[in-house]
Amino acid sequence: MLLLLTALALGASIAPAAARKCDPQGSELSLDLDKSTVRWRGTKFWGLGKHEGTVRLKGGAFCIRQGRVLHGWFEADMRSLEVTDIPASEPVPRRRLTEHLLGENFFAVGAHPVSRFILREVQHERGHLYRVSGDLTIRGRTRPLTFYARGWSVTDQELRAQAGFKIDRHEFGVSYRGSTLKDDLVDDDFELELVIEARSPRGAITGR
Repeated sequence: MLLLLTALALGASIAPAAARKCDPQGSELSLDLDKSTVRWRGTKFWGLGKHEGTVRLKGGAFCIRQGRVLHGWFEADMRSLEVTDIPASEPVPRRRLTEHLLGENFFAVGAHPVSRFILREVQHERGHLYRVSGDLTIRGRTRPLTFYARGWSVTDQELRAQAGFKIDRHEFGVSYRGSTLKDDLVDDDFELELVIEARSPRGAITGR
């Protein structure tokens, strides 16, 4: 218990229980936090306005066997959410939007500081295009998610992939409460762009 509390206090990444141990004949690759990125983009007024930014990943791992991904996971530190479309020269509106997104009306990071994806299955479609299925948890709610990853490259020593997809925020409780008018001003879907790189533990960074 002391070890767990210490890890939480330091903000360390802890492998979720749902992530199975790697096959003894496989290789476990750790997420490279310096090269893996998450970019988000949200729109309002039916696409007429937008905001975008980044969220830092804090950990992840993938089990590879004979060039195939058997399963894996990665998670994001929601407290690291940043707005990038408002310049630093406008600190007040940038800070207000950031606090708004971190607050109860959106991601409620005080109670839910981590978002996580548990990878369940990867299917080859064609060329370097792969169909990825798993479970996404945001704001404490878990929903199945399937998306297509491009630029997919896997060996027993390295994994690289890129993906872009949309998420219905209401499925995860990312909604204004008690004000339909306000909520209608923000479009239902938001977009995520992922760049994922993972390597053998000797060359990867596994926590910030």
